[in-house]
Amino acid sequence: MAVSETLSQAVRLRADGRCQYCLMHESLQGATFHVEHIIPQSKGGHSVLENLALACPGCNLQKADRTTAVDPATGEQVPLFHPIRQRWSEHFRFKGYEMEGWTPLAAQPWRCSI
Repeated sequence: MAVSETLSQAVRLRADGRCQYCLMHESLQGATFHVEHIIPQSKGGHSVLENLALACPGCNLQKADRTTAVDPATGEQVPLFHPIRQRWSEHFRFKGYEMEGWTPLAAQPWRCSI
């Protein structure tokens, strides 16, 4: 089911033009950011504000329909960061221009730099 224009605008307003996974601002990239399902529809996610995030194309394509990733420290499957329920600064930080995760929850399947 497609996301309505009203919901899409609400997601964009809440995100203030930033990818909710890597914090890159849409003005820094030549592509339009995606309104994506945090819990994918293929895994039972719904098109509601609490399950939608603004994502840069890189983060959205790398995340795909994943909801978990392997924690490199333990080898265990851990849930991916949920940009609505969790605070970015509690799981990630910037090291120069590179984003790095520093909790098991931040074991994202991608790396991002701004």
